[in-house]
Amino acid sequence: MKKIFKYLCFCLPVLALAVGCNEAEEDYSTQFQPDTNKSGKVTLLASIENAATRASMVATGEARWLRGDAIGVLCEDGSVVNFTLDGTGDTRRALFTADIADKTVGEYAFYPSSALLYGGNLSYTLPQTILPAASGECPLMAAQITENNQIEFKQLLAFVVAEIKDVNPMTTRIVISSNNNLSGDVVAALPAALESGIAATAGDATITIDTTNLSGQVVTVYFAVPVGDYTHLTAVAYDELGVNLGEAALISGSVNAARGGLITCKATMPYYEPTFVPVDGDWGAGTPGGKIDENPYNGEL
Repeated sequence: MKKIFKYLCFCLPVLALAVGCNEAEEDYSTQFQPDTNKSGKVTLLASIENAATRASMVATGEARWLRGDAIGVLCEDGSVVNFTLDGTGDTRRALFTADIADKTVGEYAFYPSSALLYGGNLSYTLPQTILPAASGECPLMAAQITENNQIEFKQLLAFVVAEIKDVNPMTTRIVISSNNNLSGDVVAALPAALESGIAATAGDATITIDTTNLSGQVVTVYFAVPVGDYTHLTAVAYDELGVNLGEAALISGSVNAARGGLITCKATMPYYEPTFVPVDGDWGAGTPGGKIDENPYNGEL
């Protein structure tokens, strides 16, 4: 997982979330003196909205800053300055600093700093290919800058955790499709998106899980999706030659993905027994399921 991304830790117990912040976070809250500087050396105390406020996320974890993180801060002249994390991270609150002697802090901050903010529109590209992971990333967040420089980042997307069982060992990729676009360019119109999130758009852009290094027959994956209604999420497994090894539905009916919410899915791939058929006098591997029109392996075993 890339270090710059926030993670949601799926092993944290509910009790830990109910207690709240760790000691380092409490120290930040009590020691940080309200800073109204908007030019020169500016320090922002940035938190990530408490996952515990989202009922669906209480049992799964909360987002935390990581060492080396940076946030983008809009300045009044329309430019963006990167503020870097001051500390070791691993906290829900963290100090971000920058020296902007020739500029004045504007209205918004956003994460990651690689996103683009122009004219109140925050642009980001959701990845088309991802890797299996037991914990997830918070790919896009934004916050309004307050008078005392204490800001809270809001999640702009919804999240899906999917566990897919009985995956054929020959699987090299699993393609997830839906009625809405799951990857590609998205735009958040600020400040409205701080409450409503980024709306889903109808389309066929998919997400591909790279399982080239698959070990075992269970794939767990975590990804972000725009906010909206999803009538289906379907996972289709393919081998390295593009042969369909089976598919399964991740959801049984329409679900609503809310801003900052979490959808948990489980699916089991159907069992397929390899079938072998003669091809040009040789016995080559056929498609799973026992019914083929041609040899997809071109006679190679």
